[in-house]
Amino acid sequence: MKKNIRNSLLFIIFPVLIAAAGCSNMLTTVYMDPEDLRNEEPSPASALTATVYSPVDFGADSSLSEISLELIWSREVSGFDVADMVPANAAVSSFSGEGDKYVFTLKALSEGLVGFSISSGALDGADLKEDIVYQYNFNPAALTLSISSDETVITNQTSIPVYFDFSHDVEGFDSPDISVLGGTLSGFSGSGSSWSGNLTFTSDGFATVSVNTGAANHPDYEDILSGSASFSIEYDGTDPEGALSTSIGEGDSTGHGSLAFSLDISEETEAIDSSVILVTNGTISHFSGSGDSYTFDVTPLAAGTVKVELPAGVLVDKSGNESSQADSFSYVYDSTLIGVNITGSVGSVSNSPAVAASVVFSEPVTGLEAADFTVTNGTVTGLTGSGDTYEVTLTAGSDGVVSLALPSGAAVNGIGAPNAASSWTYQYDGTEPAAVFFDLSKIGTGTGIGSGAYSDEYIFLDLNSDYSGDAGSGLSYEYTVDLGSTWKTFNLIGVMLTENRTYAGINIRVSDEAGNMTEGSALTNITIDTVAPDAPVVIIGTDPVNASNYSSFAFNLSGGEAGINYYYSIRSSEGPGEITGSGVFDGSGVSSVVEDLSALPDGTITVRATAEDHAGNMSSGGTDGAPMDTEIPAAPVVSITSGDTITGADPTIGFEITGGEAGNEYEYVITSSAGGSIFREVKTFDVSGGKSFSGIDLSAFRDGVLSVSVVQTDDAGNAGPAGSDSVVLDLKAFNDPDFDFAINSTNVTDGSVTLVGEPGSSYSYTIYSTGGGDVLSGTGTFDGTGQKTIDGLDFSGMADGYLILIVDIIDLSGNSSMAVSFTEIDASAPPLTTAADFSAETGSVNFDMSYHGSQTVPSGIVKFDTDVLTGSDYDDEIRFSDLEDGEFFTVAGGAGFNTIDLSEYSSADVTVQAGQTGEDDGNIVITLPSGGTATILYSDFQRLEFCSNNFTGSPHAIELDTADGTLWTFSDTQFELHTTVGNYKAGIIYFEGSLGLNYQLDTVFDPQTDMNNRNGLIIFDYQDTDNYKYIRAYAKADRWTIGEVVDGAEATLATLNESIDDVAANPLQLRVTGAEGKTAELWSGGIMKVSYTFADVLNDGYFGLTNDVAHTVFSIDMTPSNWAPYARKFEEKFSRSTSMTEVTVDIIGGAVDYEGDYLEISELGDTSNGTLTDNGDGTVTFIPNASFYGVETISYTITDGTNETVSEIRIDVLP
Repeated sequence: MKKNIRNSLLFIIFPVLIAAAGCSNMLTTVYMDPEDLRNEEPSPASALTATVYSPVDFGADSSLSEISLELIWSREVSGFDVADMVPANAAVSSFSGEGDKYVFTLKALSEGLVGFSISSGALDGADLKEDIVYQYNFNPAALTLSISSDETVITNQTSIPVYFDFSHDVEGFDSPDISVLGGTLSGFSGSGSSWSGNLTFTSDGFATVSVNTGAANHPDYEDILSGSASFSIEYDGTDPEGALSTSIGEGDSTGHGSLAFSLDISEETEAIDSSVILVTNGTISHFSGSGDSYTFDVTPLAAGTVKVELPAGVLVDKSGNESSQADSFSYVYDSTLIGVNITGSVGSVSNSPAVAASVVFSEPVTGLEAADFTVTNGTVTGLTGSGDTYEVTLTAGSDGVVSLALPSGAAVNGIGAPNAASSWTYQYDGTEPAAVFFDLSKIGTGTGIGSGAYSDEYIFLDLNSDYSGDAGSGLSYEYTVDLGSTWKTFNLIGVMLTENRTYAGINIRVSDEAGNMTEGSALTNITIDTVAPDAPVVIIGTDPVNASNYSSFAFNLSGGEAGINYYYSIRSSEGPGEITGSGVFDGSGVSSVVEDLSALPDGTITVRATAEDHAGNMSSGGTDGAPMDTEIPAAPVVSITSGDTITGADPTIGFEITGGEAGNEYEYVITSSAGGSIFREVKTFDVSGGKSFSGIDLSAFRDGVLSVSVVQTDDAGNAGPAGSDSVVLDLKAFNDPDFDFAINSTNVTDGSVTLVGEPGSSYSYTIYSTGGGDVLSGTGTFDGTGQKTIDGLDFSGMADGYLILIVDIIDLSGNSSMAVSFTEIDASAPPLTTAADFSAETGSVNFDMSYHGSQTVPSGIVKFDTDVLTGSDYDDEIRFSDLEDGEFFTVAGGAGFNTIDLSEYSSADVTVQAGQTGEDDGNIVITLPSGGTATILYSDFQRLEFCSNNFTGSPHAIELDTADGTLWTFSDTQFELHTTVGNYKAGIIYFEGSLGLNYQLDTVFDPQTDMNNRNGLIIFDYQDTDNYKYIRAYAKADRWTIGEVVDGAEATLATLNESIDDVAANPLQLRVTGAEGKTAELWSGGIMKVSYTFADVLNDGYFGLTNDVAHTVFSIDMTPSNWAPYARKFEEKFSRSTSMTEVTVDIIGGAVDYEGDYLEISELGDTSNGTLTDNGDGTVTFIPNASFYGVETISYTITDGTNETVSEIRIDVLP
């Protein structure tokens, strides 16, 4: 479309004005009519300007790819040509003109801004002051095509017009670009955007006209048809035809009172109704249908011919074609009744709810259906047959008369004549006879199988007492002895069973006239057995019976038949009373019994047992006996004959024992209240019941109260109470001196020592330095406290080295002793106060942060007084042995598995928060005996050890896995765990002790409501992070579970889905049970929830706690079955610059056993750096080799007879 140039003038000039608005020599433009502008004479004095005429406004969008432009200069110019124009995204062609007017064509090269410019200096000699610029936005529209016709969906016209309408004018479009299916195209013509042709159909059906992509081009730019287009229409040039049909043939006779007709049309037509059907001698009804199919019924008005007609022209299809042919159907109506007889497959009475009835007509019929029959007290379930014979199956509803009736007219013969009515009835009885009360287990005389007085046994049936129904109502009785293979008539007197014969199955049944039957419960594999079983063999396992075992008296029975009953009685020879019981022999014919004999008096216990077989035969009795003596012997009288005090002048003891029973075994034990050595010996009382001892050496015992304890045990194993006597043991003058602290430059003039001895003892002391210098000495007497602190000591006159304190004491008994103590004096070189950095060490570091004197580490001797430590890359152990109120330490472990040693403090006094700052990080607060606290901030430490001399239930060590955002808080017996990632991050809890095969672990898990998951787990049989077992309560999911982790893979083994309180504390208990200790049971609130039996024992691993992405508070009670003894970890120092020659450590004296069991050293480690001697009194002595310096660690093991505890002695050998 051409644009009106007059209307475009404003838009053409305006952009030029805009471009010039920012210049210093602004153009003045007069808006004029284009013709006036052309004819106006240019003013010589004015600047040169230009006007561009275009069909597209400046800057506007257009789909035109090529436009013709006219450029009018404000006056004639010379030398202007196409080279002076700079095209932008365009090509300039067809350039011509002269003077002041020029024309040219601008063709877009691509989509976007298209235009040209003429620079101000392009025309030589002309005073063109500003650039001339023109541009527009080329935005080509896609070329589309629509194909249509005057006819739309369907037509019966043989030829129709087709129109092709493009969205723009096109070129290159002709008839070969058009595809036609189902017809031909002719008369194709058109131009621009509108084209047409005629479509002629070749046959009925669909015809399609389509044009493919690229079939035509846009005339203004290089664009083609962007998509295919098509047009489809259905052609129908065939008239519809209708055909009438029914179940009989044209002209046939029928007796049917009504015939069903069908009207089938060759194609779908406009809707019709019954008025288009003409009927002679009949009426039409039930007319229905649509499209190409209709049905209706015709009922004759009278006997004779009936005619049905479909006239021509009444059917019109959807394209307008009318039916050109008529159709008709004629038949003859006639009728006569047909005879029928119904007979049943059962008699007048039957217990079968489903029966068959035969229906026989006098001639073949059709049209008979199950629904034609009427049933009273039942339903028809099937119909089979044809012609003149059919079979009906029916099911009775309830006991009573069942009637089957066939009404007249239900079936017809070949000409439609109906049948006559008929019926049949029977009595249904589906109720079984009354039950037989007879108990088949009572055979013969009623005393059981096989034990009667007769050689043959009988089954009896007494109708007066054994049958609940009417015995005279036509019932019959049968019996079987072969489990129903054969049944025989019962004579109501009895059926004889043969002795020593096995019967497969004995039973009785009763039947009524309808065939209903009631059958008893069979006794299978019955043997008429009159032989009694063998007497059981009785073996008493608790022999003799005494006060310690009479409540769990045990005996075994054997020789019985598998699965039969046994009965036992237990009596004492010395009095009345009897204990009785019974049981069942296992599959091996044996059984074990445990009874409490507290109701019987002492004497000879006799156990008698009998057995009863399945036939009721009773065996004779088997017996065994054992003595019972529950009287505990009296405590022997012990009298020490060595005076009131035993001193070093005669370090032996003598004592007498009286009051023993002749023949009784006795044991005497000598112990000291101060611990140390224990002496014991077992002997037997002679006829005198007494014994004297003397000259027993006590030099290995510690001073204290010496006790002699004697217990006698009689022949029955009864151990009586202990008889004892005691005496003061004072072999040595007690002497325990010590420096109160190491001496350095800050306290060298104010030293302090503490001496400890017995009250009233005299002492003298001497202090000197190994480095030389002054010597201090003094004497005195201990007051009633037995302790003397000597302070204000001035060591400034002594050289650096080791201070030696030598103390001599003489006690009131005349015993004397000498003791030596030493400490370091380093007044010129105080401990380093910088951080203790061991990151460069080449081995594991064992360092005490509380000790500020010299210590040995792999690189040599160090001395620190600092609260900051950095560990090595090895397994370090950092100790805190002497904490003070307010101390704050920061310790960072290295790459190894690192331990914080708090073995001087009970875990009951420790609070740990772990995981707040990172993996294996946390802080520890220790409550000190003074009531104050000390704090340790740690990182990269995996294990915390506490004092094992703690038997209250708080742990001896813990390992808290804090990986992946796991947070722990621990205090005493309470753990709080907050996890945000799964995989069961475990807290492992260590106790020194052992578990029995059967044990119990308890916790209360309190799920916190700030997490969606609410659960708690007890870990047991823990071997490592990838192998352990657990019980779990998952409150939110209402699930109790037992599971295990094997090589890192978790498996759920047993589960119970049951409601669990998810907002309250819940008890969670593990019980390990079973003779082999392999069964784990999960209990809560006194109820076992779930159990599982494992393949291995469950008491050889550790246990702990965890949860699964939850916040849980645990309160634990997980103490071992037997506490292991506490074994002290000794830290000793040896200095060659002192007079020390050896180090003696009292291992047993430093040990504690919770149960009070006797302790002894079971294993002592080796040393290659000196000589180690077991002194036999619970102490060991170490003498270092002359050339050895450094730390020597010696392991040792003590045992209480049940558990062993391993500990160590660390001796730091210094110069």
